[in-house]
Amino acid sequence: FALVHVKDMDGTAKHGMVDVGSGVIDFKAIFARRAQAGIRHFFVEHDNPASPFDSIRASFEHLKRLEF
Repeated sequence: FALVHVKDMDGTAKHGMVDVGSGVIDFKAIFARRAQAGIRHFFVEHDNPASPFDSIRASFEHLKRLEF
């Protein structure tokens, strides 16, 4: 999949969405295999965050720290 959406969840039974890096999904492991999976582009998704700009900033900073 050349284009994927990236979102994180809180680990509860309701699978609530949280900022990327704040939840239970191991993005470092996922992006370590990006070439094998064919990932070339991605975008962050978070439905109805309390503060959209703070949410995307936090998600961006987390992904940037992964250094992939």
